[in-house]
Amino acid sequence: MSEPAREPDAARAPQAAHAPRTLPDGTPVTVVHVVRHGEVHNPQGVLYGQLPGYHLSERGRQMAQAAADSLADADITYVVASPLERAQETAEPFAAAHGLAVAVDDRLIESANHFQGLQVGTGGGALWRRRHWKAYTNPFAPSWGE
Repeated sequence: MSEPAREPDAARAPQAAHAPRTLPDGTPVTVVHVVRHGEVHNPQGVLYGQLPGYHLSERGRQMAQAAADSLADADITYVVASPLERAQETAEPFAAAHGLAVAVDDRLIESANHFQGLQVGTGGGALWRRRHWKAYTNPFAPSWGE
């Protein structure tokens, strides 16, 4: 004979995604969701960095919507993005789902990068040109902060 199912301890019971979270002593907990932008429309294959004008691709918009849908029941009260179009376009579905506006914070801008605006992939990319090698001293610790 099997035992009847028991209710989980209150401390272990999962909280609804929309319920305010607290520590056992009642201290409120703030949950921060950090989301990277979706796929960018970049037919030239350049490292776009801080360059303006790089928007999400159709797939990137779908990615942003899917990510926002996955957090639809979360208690989101503030949405902030960098001044870059791709970041704001990614943030928009999150904000819309919660009746919020996207705040823009210039401090969230992508780090500066020696290779910005250049193609860096295989073949004739910037990394193959000797004049750029000084900026690429350690491929395992990029200087541009990504």
